[in-house]
Amino acid sequence: NTQYPQNTRIIHKSNESFLYNNVTVTVKNTVFVEHEEFINNKDIMEALGESSDYPENVSDLIVVEMEFFNETTDDIQVDLTGLHLESNDFSLQFYYPLMLYYNNSGMYLELKKGERKILKMPVPISKSYFTASAWSDVRERDYYVVSSLYPEKVITKITF
Repeated sequence: NTQYPQNTRIIHKSNESFLYNNVTVTVKNTVFVEHEEFINNKDIMEALGESSDYPENVSDLIVVEMEFFNETTDDIQVDLTGLHLESNDFSLQFYYPLMLYYNNSGMYLELKKGERKILKMPVPISKSYFTASAWSDVRERDYYVVSSLYPEKVITKITF
């Protein structure tokens, strides 16, 4: 505990900016997309089909709209693999095939100096990720975008 003390939590609200990999990031909006809303979208279903667990097990999607702003004087590449969505006993990284679908971009974002981009960051969720009682109120849970775990846990609370 002396060498690795408990992390401190820094909690941001939606629309409040924070620094991540030398980029200013702001969570702009979050949408809970129910299965019925995308089941007939061939492109989304193909993107979900990239993994053997999908699309059969996907119940819904959470899509977090995030703005990335390069305030530096250099062109940079932002590693998005360090970001994930968390809610109490649930944690999952943003899903690469759906990143391609929504943004035509993978998990590394290129930003020119002074450039601003808004990405839709999707997470597929499934009933199998939760207990039956937790699934019944899955929309009412507190969700956070996590951008750092240690030495400070930096999270942004999202709302639907």
